[in-house]
Amino acid sequence: MKKVLMLLLFACMFCFGQNVKQLEKECDSGETLACNELGVLYVKGQGVKPNYKKAFELFTKGCDGGDILACNELGVSYANGRGVKQDSKKAFELYTKACDDDVASACNDLGILYQRGEGVKRDYKKATELYAKGCDGGSALACSNLGASYIKGLGVEQDYQKAVELYTKGCDGGNAYSCYNLGDLYHKGQGVEQDYKKATEFYAKGCNGRVRVALACKELGVLYAKDCDGGNASSCSNLGILYYYGDGVKQDYKKAAEYNAKGCDGGNASSCNGLGYLYERGLGVKQDYKKTAEFYTKGCDGGDAYACGGLGYLYDGGLGVEKDYKKAIELYTESCNGGYNIACGNLGVLYQNGQGVEQDYQKAAELYTKGCDGRYVYACNNLGILYQNGQGVEQDSKKACSLNRQLCAK
Repeated sequence: MKKVLMLLLFACMFCFGQNVKQLEKECDSGETLACNELGVLYVKGQGVKPNYKKAFELFTKGCDGGDILACNELGVSYANGRGVKQDSKKAFELYTKACDDDVASACNDLGILYQRGEGVKRDYKKATELYAKGCDGGSALACSNLGASYIKGLGVEQDYQKAVELYTKGCDGGNAYSCYNLGDLYHKGQGVEQDYKKATEFYAKGCNGRVRVALACKELGVLYAKDCDGGNASSCSNLGILYYYGDGVKQDYKKAAEYNAKGCDGGNASSCNGLGYLYERGLGVKQDYKKTAEFYTKGCDGGDAYACGGLGYLYDGGLGVEKDYKKAIELYTESCNGGYNIACGNLGVLYQNGQGVEQDYQKAAELYTKGCDGRYVYACNNLGILYQNGQGVEQDSKKACSLNRQLCAK
């Protein structure tokens, strides 16, 4: 039986379109909170095309109507010249108003203006007072900025221990720069006892944060290299990842392969998987499916779910090994159960097509759902096809369209 076509196009399952229309209606009727929320969507380009001028108008309307969050956003617009001519004095007025009403981020931004002397006379002491208020109000960035003030002795007496406390709070709040700076303090033994393990931990948080800090990645690489040379296979694996992505180091697939090989030889299953992937793609090494199978096998035997999924793919396609759907099913199942969503989607294809197993649309739908929940595009697309055809699930064209936009016109 012919395999189901894996569609390349995928549309977001949740759109902002209806929300935009509702917010427009509410804003027009005088709901100032809706004006602010709609302005944020125009800034981010969610459900609408990015339009800073339109956002500025909405923030102005919201602020004039008494919404303090809109006043804060309006301050951001003036501070950055976003949809309006840059005006630090106007930003100062608006941030002051919002901070007085306990908007933590506004207190932080106001502190920045005092520290830089923009729109107001420079005053480091006042800046630290505002950072403190913002930090106490839940702004992780304010905690980070206050920590930096204690490091530099700006507006406060230099105090590394206090900086550690504040960077810890900022890092716990999700600020990647706080994590990086905290790692630096542990690395240098400033304000805390020198601890390379802790430094590595916080550099990793800074490197892998929502906003990636390049310096954190660089310092992380230095520590990983030191540990790898000392025989730590996990550090070799992590260093290989940095070279693969070019985080803190110049991207170098050959180096990535070298460190993954070292990690794999040291018993790190993730390194074996990484090395197998490089051989599969021919990155830093000559493409070799037999080598790929060798290292995926080693990684899978070591408990790496991704390696099991990769090995299943090889058996599924007969790459470097003899094609064996039953073996592929066994490996995909192990990988899917281990949390690898792509394996769940690929296993669904075999159940849908009855390859290596009795055809079972309901099982295929379950597996596609699991893969789709894990953001595997092709699983969502194929699940949409099942809903369109009513195979293994109740026929539902609307659901099919939400999963696979190419089905919407059918």
